[in-house]
Amino acid sequence: MQYFVRSASLSGYVELVNELGGDPIALLTAANIIPAQLNNPDNMILYRQLGDLLENSAKHLNSPTFGTALSLKQNITTIGLIGAYMCQQNTIGDALRVARRYTYMHAQGASFDIVEEASDYCMIKFELLIDKEQHYTQLVQLSLGLIFRVIQDMVGNNWKADCIYFRQPNPFFNNHDFLSVCRQKIQFEKEMDALRFPSKVLTYKPQMPINLINDIVANQFRQNGPTTELINIDVIRHAINMLLSTGDCNKKNIALSLGLHPKKLERTLQEHQTSYRGLLEETRKEIALRMLQLGDVSMTTLALNLGYSELSAFSRSFKTWFGVSPHHYKNRVKDIQ
Repeated sequence: MQYFVRSASLSGYVELVNELGGDPIALLTAANIIPAQLNNPDNMILYRQLGDLLENSAKHLNSPTFGTALSLKQNITTIGLIGAYMCQQNTIGDALRVARRYTYMHAQGASFDIVEEASDYCMIKFELLIDKEQHYTQLVQLSLGLIFRVIQDMVGNNWKADCIYFRQPNPFFNNHDFLSVCRQKIQFEKEMDALRFPSKVLTYKPQMPINLINDIVANQFRQNGPTTELINIDVIRHAINMLLSTGDCNKKNIALSLGLHPKKLERTLQEHQTSYRGLLEETRKEIALRMLQLGDVSMTTLALNLGYSELSAFSRSFKTWFGVSPHHYKNRVKDIQ
């Protein structure tokens, strides 16, 4: 099965490679990643391409901690408006459960579990679904580093984990890059890739980093050029896209995720001669077509991801939109391919 990941996973990549004296364009091209794909953080790239790119970059630049160094350039804005939605939860535990449930929206080939130990500690156990043979050590470094950075943004910049566990052997002459991220103990050749910290952290109220929503919007739509309108239709559509599958996609939560009053959101939509319902349907149509064109997708999963409670409701909507059932459309795409 092919897994995809948002190109936001490469946030900071070009800058880091340049700092290390490499050629980011050449490395991206060698991994069959079109450099322009990085312009839109929602572009999807193959997870294996990302893994190959990071391994090749680490080797080419003689940087065994390349994945960790890249995570230093990322934070909660990397995961888009889901990050803002996490910050609005009651506790860090609730926020992490949101992240676990919707990990696939950022990276389809990854998963994690929150496990509380008998002591007063818990662990986030990370699994890379495409890496049963442990070939993608840099991708694991990046992933655990990003998880750490996301929690740090919600708890506070001075927060420290207790320990990071890696299955990979220690290939380093020193642990400088890892210590720069976590500032505490690191253990290698463990049975799992995991982050360990006190369980009480799960009860903390998440902090909303200053200017988080503005930073997400600026990063998300920087390729569109300067604009005097911070919250526009593209931003609202993105918010709908990110919250659709949560079951909490409604006008109130969309406004909340964008830092707007619901009435302000409604006025913005009216100014663009549309409505929440109209934009919702338009976004659903775009996602449905894109996912069906990728091929290997479960109809039931697609329906749930689009916010439908059952497959039959999605099928009726799809036939209304395009005149054929989603199954018929999917088969037609297969025939063309």
